[in-house]
Amino acid sequence: MNKSNEKPLKQVIDSMLDAYKLKNGVNEVRIINEWENAVGSLISQKTDKIFVKRRKLYVYLSSSVIKNELVYAREEIISRLNTAVGESVIDELIIR
Repeated sequence: MNKSNEKPLKQVIDSMLDAYKLKNGVNEVRIINEWENAVGSLISQKTDKIFVKRRKLYVYLSSSVIKNELVYAREEIISRLNTAVGESVIDELIIR
């Protein structure tokens, strides 16, 4: 086998995701999966619905008190989530 043709698996997967334009979708799923790590289990339990659309993370919560607290921590949460994924995936956090 020709050594110049060998590539690490991560590089091959990243190339495939780019070629098939799947990278954004995969990163959005990773953001949603990182939600509990970014905000903690208590807030995660009060989260009814969460999704990403057009670089905005929409979060529906069942507690008005937690909604108010998260409004003040938006930028920090966005930073934590983007850092966990390794690139800028979301620009805005919409809390409802």
